Amino acid sequence: MQTILVQTLSPSQLSDIESIYSHKPVVSIEQYPGFAQASEPYIPVLYLLAYRGDTLIGYACIKIKKRIFATLLFGPVVSDFADYQDMCRSVVNHCLKKGVLVIKIIPPYLSQEEKNLVSSFTKIKFEQSDRAFNWASLKLALDKPMDELLKNFSENHRRNIKKAQKLNLTVSEITSTHDIDTFADQYVKMYTSRGLDTNLSEATLSFQNLFTFFREHKNGVFLAVRSEAGDIIGGLCISYQGNAAFYFKGYSHPEHRSLPINHLAFYEAIKLAKEKGLDYFDFGGYGTNLKEDDSMHAINRFKDGFGGELNIYVQTLTIYTTPVSRLLYSVYGRLRKTEES
Repeated sequence: MQTILVQTLSPSQLSDIESIYSHKPVVSIEQYPGFAQASEPYIPVLYLLAYRGDTLIGYACIKIKKRIFATLLFGPVVSDFADYQDMCRSVVNHCLKKGVLVIKIIPPYLSQEEKNLVSSFTKIKFEQSDRAFNWASLKLALDKPMDELLKNFSENHRRNIKKAQKLNLTVSEITSTHDIDTFADQYVKMYTSRGLDTNLSEATLSFQNLFTFFREHKNGVFLAVRSEAGDIIGGLCISYQGNAAFYFKGYSHPEHRSLPINHLAFYEAIKLAKEKGLDYFDFGGYGTNLKEDDSMHAINRFKDGFGGELNIYVQTLTIYTTPVSRLLYSVYGRLRKTEES
């Protein structure tokens, strides 16, 4: 295996990556070339490419934060899982040369057999912890008619969907940049109302970039929930990846909390995914190992109301590249907590 690390992909490299990506039934949009730059334009991205002879056998999209922290979300992507460990080792070696101190790898979706193999890897030294950010998601199979899927929703969800319809709330695809600005503004207002600091200019740039990206690659959509008067009062950002639609971002206007905005939004997003012939609707992150007072419980309950199966991924692989990395990362974490408090 020969590997190279690049910041910009050539047309042939991009074509090779898309060939691998398009043949994976379960794959993350985070590993689609250009998505990371669109969604987080302020974070540098590097691509690690692995070849056997002239054939690309795997790749990884790596985000570098503050030049010393690297994250690899749902990768590396490989044609054959037998190459996965060597790909991870190459990620570590290349990041070490770049001066990266800490690497966090969230593996892609793996079979149970592959999950067991990860725990026995010996070519890289990593740590796993229940206290780390570990990925799990709820996926709804779209193998039944829509009316049958609706019957499996919770009674509360069905009631709220009917209520939204009686109130003449509607869901439609966003087709203008002006409405994306409205989406970003209301998204930030929701988080601000919850006491969470969110930057409007960054959110607007990210959503505008994603809007353009989705339209260019036809792998995502922004949906707006509108009031009877036609005003936007909520929305979802949905990506299409492999055989699934994936919930990426969403919000409901804080001034309309009494309305079942999200119930209708997800119902229509599921219908759209089924119309597109996709096999699953992925509701995104699902909290596990939560504390009793964690607000994620309410989000979990909302997602549970649509049915679906919980998929728990391999725990995040945390890799310290030097003996002092752990100490420096610990100090960095304490400083961040001090700044946020």
